[in-house]
Amino acid sequence: MASLAEIIDELESGVSVNSENRNAISGELGILKTSCVTSGTFNPKEHKAVLPAETPLVKCPVRKNSIIVSRMNTEALVGANAYVDKNYDTLFLPDRLWQTVITNPEISVRYVSFMLASEQAREAISSKCGGTSGSMKNIAKPQFLSVQIPLPPLEVQHQIVAEIEGYQKIIDGARQVLDNYSPHIAVDPTWPIRTLSDACKAILTGPFGTALHESDYVAEGIPVINPKNIVDGQISRDGAKAVAPETRDRLQEFTVRENDIVIGRRGEMGRCAVVTADMNGWLCGTGCFVIRLNEQCDTRFAHLQISSPAVKAYLEAQAVGVTMMNLNQGILSSLQFPLPDLEIQRAIVAEIEAEQTLVAANRELIRRMEAKVKAAIDRVWGSASAG
Repeated sequence: MASLAEIIDELESGVSVNSENRNAISGELGILKTSCVTSGTFNPKEHKAVLPAETPLVKCPVRKNSIIVSRMNTEALVGANAYVDKNYDTLFLPDRLWQTVITNPEISVRYVSFMLASEQAREAISSKCGGTSGSMKNIAKPQFLSVQIPLPPLEVQHQIVAEIEGYQKIIDGARQVLDNYSPHIAVDPTWPIRTLSDACKAILTGPFGTALHESDYVAEGIPVINPKNIVDGQISRDGAKAVAPETRDRLQEFTVRENDIVIGRRGEMGRCAVVTADMNGWLCGTGCFVIRLNEQCDTRFAHLQISSPAVKAYLEAQAVGVTMMNLNQGILSSLQFPLPDLEIQRAIVAEIEAEQTLVAANRELIRRMEAKVKAAIDRVWGSASAG
């Protein structure tokens, strides 16, 4: 084990300057935001444009082969850090960030960054934080430099870095798939255009507050679907309110059925999900609509259409409200989308669901690789403790 004081020659810091809340353009300088390191990967886009009059004041440009550390943040993010792999001559540090200077040829800076990002190091840093604010904490240089990390010989450091970077490349590739995949329906111009009302048996508005009171909610019971329970195109029970069976029976007209589509009518537009068999009899909440389709429209096909970026943009443009966007039945009913024959709809859904299965496998791949990264780091800490 070695203290950071034995590893780091200097912790550089910048100064805070006045800036505009936008990225710098050509010929301008940028000042980093603390959020540039919160993900654990350095994000140079997380900066603000320095005002021209303030440019003489900036110092400490972002340097290659350094680690940027947040010295002041929320308790969970104090000590957040990220490795920098290239020079950024027009980006500068504020006073809330440090940049390491490590010159010892027997120390891999990349290795140190992995150890600093570990749960063990973050816990040690958190234990040394100060600050009187309940939300914002800080760590002083002496306390930070007193943190100890494992420091094996350079050859072993390189081996650990190579192992972790191998896992990280797979993680980055899988995340690219997740970030860039979006289901797409290649529309045939000969398909008829229908309104949502044409494809529906009914569009139902959830109960108003006069029918469903706060006092009706119970700790355990029939889940109530509100917009917050529609997450990534699925209905989540986590955090869902509930009502007693007798309340659900009183509000029977608002219960959902398998293959209904529930869509939020306020807040984020286009947030919708398909009701599955295990959700039969759940209650539609005040903030949602229930779309009940007719036999000519496949539920999954309609869901793909309604959740598409184009429809979301349309709903946002049509929604009313100043502080929070709201849909009404008229807006939703008049929504238009291409509706081919049922057989074609089902073929399109089958193809997209096959794609989504492959995409979902990347989430599992990320989970497995992240577990391998953690295991590799834990192994290093375990060896150091045993030694």
